[in-house]
Amino acid sequence: MITRSTLPTRVAVLLLLTLSFLTAQAALPSYDPLNYAVGTNLASLTNTDNTVWFGVNTSDVTNPAPVIQAGSLSYYGFPASSGNSVLVQNVIGPGSRYSFTPAVTSGTVYYSFLMRVLDIGPYLTGTGAFFAGLNNSTGTQTSQPSIVGSRVETRAVVNGGVTNGYNVGLDKTSGAGANFQWATNLFTTNDVVLIVGAYTFNTGTTSDDVSQLWVNPDASTFGAATAPAANVLAVTAGNDLASASSFLILERATNTQPASLLVDEVRIGRNWADVVPPGPPKLTVFLAPPNIVFSWPTNAVGFKLESTTNLLSVGTPWIATGDPVIISNNQNTVTETIDTTTNRFFRLHQTGP
Repeated sequence: MITRSTLPTRVAVLLLLTLSFLTAQAALPSYDPLNYAVGTNLASLTNTDNTVWFGVNTSDVTNPAPVIQAGSLSYYGFPASSGNSVLVQNVIGPGSRYSFTPAVTSGTVYYSFLMRVLDIGPYLTGTGAFFAGLNNSTGTQTSQPSIVGSRVETRAVVNGGVTNGYNVGLDKTSGAGANFQWATNLFTTNDVVLIVGAYTFNTGTTSDDVSQLWVNPDASTFGAATAPAANVLAVTAGNDLASASSFLILERATNTQPASLLVDEVRIGRNWADVVPPGPPKLTVFLAPPNIVFSWPTNAVGFKLESTTNLLSVGTPWIATGDPVIISNNQNTVTETIDTTTNRFFRLHQTGP
């Protein structure tokens, strides 16, 4: 029996439990650099915004789960990586679920991560198989999740009995090899690959949602207000998700999963810029006598070209160059006449948003 004196305490306990569960799920956008101790299992780890990686297929205790490895992956034009990465192997083992809140049931949800296949192995044959994607559940699960959307697939490319590399592809939800769509890029174990996936909810039928995949999108699109055209589009094959509530990294030991791969820099969001933010811009210099041409990406918002005549003197100011900025091929370009009488040093400086 609940009395008046015990009711506030019970309500407080219930509220505390509810808040604890909510803080275990990421509010979007969310970013995890996987900055965890080397050798620990990804499942049950908590990142800096108190988001927990939950375990899935936890009833399988015979094989290792995805485990944190030393070092991070990096990609040109992307923000600098930090922390470590996670090793995913070709075993039937526990996987990891990154839950977010609220569940997405309309519009588009995006995810991105960096990956590097360490060992293609003898398994990556046939039609391909997935190791990551979006899921409709949250929290811990004893069985292997079966409902997965915007699945990231891999397959080996074999010519004359020799494995030359692998492809990355997409499956909406079907699991049927005939429905897999593949990017044309050929990758090897030397490559770090930027994967961006998206799932868009539509309301016309139960199979009209759209999955999209970008494989190594151009750095000039990083931070853009709208997404560029996708490399791979999977329109209707497979049933629609009821919701997107989590992101999965799985170890499924199919005959088509790489022997081992690394995953790093996981991002989830509601737009392109959430999951593909721009890194520090690179200033490129091209000599074209009697001029010198400077260029940097147009998505580096608020950056201006400045120069000074003395790097050693604190009192020598950096001054914005007065030359016009011309946009060409997604690059800001500034042309300066070469001055042979004075040393000049140049930099990019962010002066506004």
